[in-house]
Amino acid sequence: PRSQGYLLPRNDMSSKAAFTLAEVLITLGIIGVVAALTLPTLISNYQKRVYVTQLKKSVSVLSNGFRLMMAHDGVTELKDTHAFSGMVGADDCGSDNGSSPLVNNMLTNDCSSIREGLTSVFSGIQFVPCDGLATNYLDGTSSTTMRKSSESCVKFPDGSEIYSYRFKKNKSSHGYLGSFWLDINGTKNPNIVGRDIFLFRIADNGIVIPMGSQMEADAGYTNRYWRTTTISGWKCDLSGQGRACAGRVLEEDAMNY
Repeated sequence: PRSQGYLLPRNDMSSKAAFTLAEVLITLGIIGVVAALTLPTLISNYQKRVYVTQLKKSVSVLSNGFRLMMAHDGVTELKDTHAFSGMVGADDCGSDNGSSPLVNNMLTNDCSSIREGLTSVFSGIQFVPCDGLATNYLDGTSSTTMRKSSESCVKFPDGSEIYSYRFKKNKSSHGYLGSFWLDINGTKNPNIVGRDIFLFRIADNGIVIPMGSQMEADAGYTNRYWRTTTISGWKCDLSGQGRACAGRVLEEDAMNY
């Protein structure tokens, strides 16, 4: 019987509530505004996570390569490998190698043993002219003294590059065998220190040491530790140039700036 709800009158079906066109448009407008406000933050956070992942991968690859170099030569210190001990002429390959003007060219004779050593442990590595792009900093300033097209960059199969490098035949007073800038995505934007560009040192045990890290502070560079430094060039925030950001990102496993 209809009184028990088994049958509905025809007009009951047509009386169901519905949204008006105006209500639908207002709802879509609100959704659009919320999306416009939140999407940039979501995209930015996602991109930062990508940078962190790429950085960790590159550091692992580089450290493993240097340690493999020692294993190949049967030595326990990187300075005793042929790549480092076999350097001829100047003490350095790269910056401050005594050349005039200073150059970073892996194809020079000073760098021949380093070039051979890198080629032996990093499959698919290339030595290419640098792109000439400026290196930008977190505070908005930039430098054109690195990545010159007259110099060479070391390019890895995943697109990452190292440039403005310095490989030393003899250890520094802090026990390092060199340093380099790492661009985790090569020529792709944003080309900003602390975003896709980071600074590292090379330890004699083959480990790649992030600039601004606790490890570097323990080696004597206490004024460059990212948590306590007051030097603008080392600060890892938007008020500084970001040279210590490798240390901060890897210690926090995030890009919190």
